[in-house]
Amino acid sequence: VAERVLSSPALTPLVRLGSVVVVAYAIYSTAIGALNGAHAFERQARLDATFSTVRTLGLLGGGVSLGLALSAMTGFATAALAMASIGALAAGLHRAPEGPVPPLGRHLRVLLPIGLYQLALNGLLQLDIEILVTGTTLAASAGGASEAAASDAGAHAAGLYRVAQTLAFVPYQLVTSVTLVLFPVVAHAASAGQESEARETVRAALRFSLLFVAGLLTPLAGAASGAVRLAFPSAYEGADVVVPVLALSQLFFAMGVLQATVLIGRGHLWRVVAIATGALALGVLGNVLAWWLAPATLPLGTAWGTTLGSIAFAALTALALHADLRVGLAPSSLVRVALAGGVALVVARLVPGEGRIVGLVALVLAGLAYLAVLAASRELGSADLALVRRVLARGRKPR
Repeated sequence: VAERVLSSPALTPLVRLGSVVVVAYAIYSTAIGALNGAHAFERQARLDATFSTVRTLGLLGGGVSLGLALSAMTGFATAALAMASIGALAAGLHRAPEGPVPPLGRHLRVLLPIGLYQLALNGLLQLDIEILVTGTTLAASAGGASEAAASDAGAHAAGLYRVAQTLAFVPYQLVTSVTLVLFPVVAHAASAGQESEARETVRAALRFSLLFVAGLLTPLAGAASGAVRLAFPSAYEGADVVVPVLALSQLFFAMGVLQATVLIGRGHLWRVVAIATGALALGVLGNVLAWWLAPATLPLGTAWGTTLGSIAFAALTALALHADLRVGLAPSSLVRVALAGGVALVVARLVPGEGRIVGLVALVLAGLAYLAVLAASRELGSADLALVRRVLARGRKPR
C-alpha cells in the first residue's frame, strides 16, 4: 500500500501501525455496542471519554517526546490496543440479551447507509489535507521548483495543517462519547413513541455539547500560537494561523454530528447520507476553489473551504432535526454562547508574551472568562451545576 498506492515507501511503518488501530477499533466499537445494548450508558460514557483522552495523549505525547509521525502513531496504536482490551473486558461483564439474533440482511440494511454516512463524514474531516498536499505541490512545480522541492513543499504544508487539525479535533473526539449515549436513548424513545422524552433528551444534549465544545475551541482559537508551542516543537509554529479557522470548523462539525446522530436514531438514515454527502461536496468545492484562486495561501484557504462544508453540515442537520422532532438550540443560548466565546477569544489574545507557559496561562484565563460570561448571562446556572454534581456523585458511588 505504501509503495504502490501512496508512492512513498517511507510510510510503510505508519500503514502497519494504522492497521493495528483498525483492528483495535473494530473490537472496541463492538464492546461499546454491547454496553449500550445492556443500557450501561454511564460505564460506556466513562470508557469512551477515557479512550478519547488516552488517544489524544498518545498522539500528542508520542509526537512531542519521540519525534512526530512514527512515534505519534505508535502512541495512537498503543492507546487503541489498551482501550480495546479494557472495553472487551468491560463488555464481558454483561450478559448477552436473550432472544433470536436478527438476520444478517436486517443488519446490512441499517449498516449500509450508516457506512456511507461515515464515509462522507470522514471525507469532510480528512480529504482537505490531501487536496492541500496536491495543490501545494503543483503550485510549487508551476513556480519552477524541482520535483523534490515541490514534494517537500507539499509535505511541509501537510505537516503544519495536520498539527492544527490535531489541536482542533480534541473537543470533537471528546464529544463522540455523547453521541454513543444519545443514539440508543433516542432510538429507544422513538420505538416506544416517547416523543416528549426524546425531545427533552436531545435539547439537553445539544445545549450541553455546545457549551462544552465552544468552551474548549474559543480559548484555543484565541491562544493558537501558545497552544501550538505548548504541544509541538518550534518547527511547527506556523500552524497557529490555521488553528482558529479549523477550531470554528470543528465547532460546527461537532454539532452537526450530534444532530445527525439523533436523525439516525429516529430512522432517517438516507436523509443523513444525503446531507453528509452534500456537505462533503461543498467542502471539497471550497478546497478546490482555494487551490485555484489563491494558491499562495493554501493552508488557510483549505481550512476555510472545510469550514464551509462544516457549516452546511450543521445547518442542514439542524433544519432536518427541527422538521422531524421540533427541537433545536434556543436562539438565546446561541447568542450567549457566541458572546462568551467572543470574550474568551479576546482575553486569550490580550495575554502578552510568547512561549509555552504564556500559552497555558492564556488558555486558562480565556476558559475562566468564558465561564464567567455564561454565569453572568445566566446561561450557566445553579441547576446546571447541580446536575454536574449529581453526575459526579453518581460516578463516585461504589458499584
